Amino acid sequence: MKVFRFFTTLALIFLSLSSYADGMSIFKDSIMVTVLVNDDFTGETIGNAVVEIYDANAVLVAKENTNSSASLNNNRLANCSFFVPRTLKNATIKVVAEKYEIYSKKVEINVGRRENGLALPTIHLKHKKNMKEVQLDGITVTASKVKMVMHGDTIVYNADAFQLSNGSMLDELIRRLPGVQLKGSQIMVNGRFVSSLLVNGSDFFKGDPAVALQNLPAYTVNKLEVYEKQDDIMIMTGQKKEKGENPLVMDVSLKRQYMQGMLVNFDLGYGTHDRWMARLFALRYTKLSRIGIFSNLNNTNDTRSPGINGEWNPSQQQDGLTTQRTFGIDYQLTDVEKTLEFTGNTTYAYNNVAKEQIESSERFLTGGNTFRRNRSHEHYSTSYVQSQNFMRKVWPSATLYLFPNFTYYKSDDKFITHSANFNAAPNERYRGAALDSLFASPASKRFHDAMMNRFASDIISRQHSYDANVKGIASFKLPKSPDYIILDTENKLNNFKRKKHNIYDLDYKDSDRDFRNKYNTQSTTDLTTRWKATYSYAGTFDYKYSFDVSLEYTHNYSRDNSDLFRLDKYAEYGVTGNAQLGYLPSTRDSLLHVIDADNSYHSRIYKDRWELSGHTPAIKLHILGLNASFEPGINYRRERIDYTRGLFSKRQTRELWSWEPTLKISKNNCTLLYKVRKTLPELTDILDFTSTDNPLNIWHGNPNLKNTDIHSIDFRRNIRKYDKNWTCTRNILINAYWQVMRNAIGQYVEYNRQTGGVRSTPMNINGNWNAGALFEFTGTIDKKKRLMLNTKTEVGYTNSVDYAAVDGQSADNHRSSVRSVTAGEMLTLDYSFGKYAFGAKLRCVYMHAESPRSDFNTINTADADYGLNATVELPLKLKLSTDITMYCRYGYSDPSMNTSNLVWNTRLERTFGKFTVVADGFDILGKLSNVRKVINAQGRTETWYNTVPRYAMLHIMYKLHFKPRK
Repeated sequence: MKVFRFFTTLALIFLSLSSYADGMSIFKDSIMVTVLVNDDFTGETIGNAVVEIYDANAVLVAKENTNSSASLNNNRLANCSFFVPRTLKNATIKVVAEKYEIYSKKVEINVGRRENGLALPTIHLKHKKNMKEVQLDGITVTASKVKMVMHGDTIVYNADAFQLSNGSMLDELIRRLPGVQLKGSQIMVNGRFVSSLLVNGSDFFKGDPAVALQNLPAYTVNKLEVYEKQDDIMIMTGQKKEKGENPLVMDVSLKRQYMQGMLVNFDLGYGTHDRWMARLFALRYTKLSRIGIFSNLNNTNDTRSPGINGEWNPSQQQDGLTTQRTFGIDYQLTDVEKTLEFTGNTTYAYNNVAKEQIESSERFLTGGNTFRRNRSHEHYSTSYVQSQNFMRKVWPSATLYLFPNFTYYKSDDKFITHSANFNAAPNERYRGAALDSLFASPASKRFHDAMMNRFASDIISRQHSYDANVKGIASFKLPKSPDYIILDTENKLNNFKRKKHNIYDLDYKDSDRDFRNKYNTQSTTDLTTRWKATYSYAGTFDYKYSFDVSLEYTHNYSRDNSDLFRLDKYAEYGVTGNAQLGYLPSTRDSLLHVIDADNSYHSRIYKDRWELSGHTPAIKLHILGLNASFEPGINYRRERIDYTRGLFSKRQTRELWSWEPTLKISKNNCTLLYKVRKTLPELTDILDFTSTDNPLNIWHGNPNLKNTDIHSIDFRRNIRKYDKNWTCTRNILINAYWQVMRNAIGQYVEYNRQTGGVRSTPMNINGNWNAGALFEFTGTIDKKKRLMLNTKTEVGYTNSVDYAAVDGQSADNHRSSVRSVTAGEMLTLDYSFGKYAFGAKLRCVYMHAESPRSDFNTINTADADYGLNATVELPLKLKLSTDITMYCRYGYSDPSMNTSNLVWNTRLERTFGKFTVVADGFDILGKLSNVRKVINAQGRTETWYNTVPRYAMLHIMYKLHFKPRK
């Protein structure tokens, strides 16, 4: 009750700020009326229609033209807005558009005192009847079609103005658009990346551009519109963003005769090293609905959706060999006025993965470094079903959003590993030689004398889980008021179960062998529910003095049961037994007799959090014309854990009031943010128990852990240059940040040099902070907007403080402080002209790290990638796409880590009607390394892994489009 009274008092104080909202507005005598004008048949918005408003005496009050694209305004989609006097109550609206019948209707205008606008019902225009085409003999008219026009902040491209071959897809059309560049499936318009690609105003396969780019014929496109898509809730509440801060989208509008139809594409390929792939895409669509299916089967480690062309990033290739089978369905349904919309997609995938790794590592320690060798073989299969859905329903004064999602996941895993720890570096003739010798019979004396332990593990694991998540947002407009009440809720349920068999065999050099046959069952359930209520005060007409206040409640329940059974206590399952891995005793009682109580646990965690948030009205400071706003961030948290592990049992509760404010100071496109955040250690970390399941890694909790405070400052400045059409052609971003952590949580590790084992405990530590700056330029640098430059320069400084691994000594004397400076540059230069595109790229990162520790070797390293790429049209209608990149590493103390690898990939394709033949070459020169080498303050690691070898592949693609009847 005290908590409720406290929040109620604070809310009343916060709401009293509305007394500032009576400021005068220059629009106090007018209101803005918005309307959506569209085609009665297709539902497409109509541009350049004339909208006129007459009063009761038939006197013209306002006259405006419509835009070709619609945006959300006053909780309704609109493509035309105009101002009328507040005294106007009854009026007549008239709409005139070429090729459409004249529309006229009486409307009533009734708004509140602070209400700034009114959304009229959607106007549907009908095409004129009995229109005949007349052909004039002997007359030839030649006209040039306009390629691009501006409607406000929207760029509109006329698809018919570009000459393309009959078989061209949407990607070819986009490459021809002025100011637009296309690299793979990434679209950039005048230096800005397009976040999603829409078809007829709706998301298409989750907004992934690749699907539409590769599967939608160019001749079906009427126009392409590029505009900033504003968030619906922010528009309603008046939380406007500056121009350039909203995500940029490209909306593809289909021609009237192609508002319904069907597409079918498939792609088959086979290559060297038995590489193969098969893809299928089919789409049935109308003006109000869409359903599409796809499948992707391959053994080339390609987990992408259909349509992405053959581009590889060698530095991010997947480990192992993956055979993947994916099937999916995408669906969408809406009404003519788009007041009801339902979209979603469901995917099923089955992956079979084989991984092999050999790792060599060195740990930096006081008194001499230690060394480790590890080899693992893993084979696992996974399958999942995932469904993501969205529903939106719009009423005149309310909007409802629902996001129901569901995922089911299942996996079977077999894992074998061998490893060993050494006091001295094992000199090996080949990778893995030390492990081969130690696990041979008899073992090599040279390697045995240098080792501290050797370890073997054989694991079978089966698990499955499901996640269900429902998020809902409901907004309500108060009668005759521009204010809103917004209710927001999210509910998540996760259930996880796993059964794991593990043969654990640890052999110390100078002590007994530790053999364990373990069986572990684990089940967890997480339930989270969040409810948030927001009152948004719109202030004056121009949202001056606007503010919002929110009260949010979150409850989390987590149940975790883990039982560990030591089957080796039975002779049949011991080191001399013959029981197979995965075999269990026949009765439950037999299992209970061998339970490892000290490493079995049952946990229940309850977390409740109340938060009062929002933002105050912007206050104008008398300093350089700055504005300031404040977010209170008042939190109350109550958490409880019920935990049992063997003889240890604990129920612990903690409560915390915290003040986590945010101060924002801004002017135009310049913003300075100061934030305070507080994080709590995990409840299990503050319990006084010890986990001894793994004798090489013993962990103990710390009841004395303190909360962590994080203070951060972020400065951001955008400088944009616009052309005469208000299109952003150049953008400069300047960003600087600083962050400090008080009572950060590190891991204090005691290392046993005799056994190779560690004991770790979480402990607070101070001294961690970082700062940095970024400069980025993106834009065209020539008059014809064909040459695009992007450069990003970053510098950073990090003071990292943690505990160094020690030989059982006091942690007070073994703080490890590492000071590192990083500098990076990324530069790309792209030139596009018609069917030709060329690019150059450079990426380099330099790191300097030093430490006052006497045993720390200063690090000065640099990684650099540079290369060229091109897409060109060759004779015989051939199309070539290729990229070549040099990957270099410099300055590493180990000479073997200083490498240079030249990677070349290429694709050649030719279209024959509806067929396309494609030849791919991956890592043609065979220089792609499958060895990763990492060095940092703790040590160095070299890992070899199996992956897809270089290969060549031949594809045959077939694309079919069923046109609807006229």
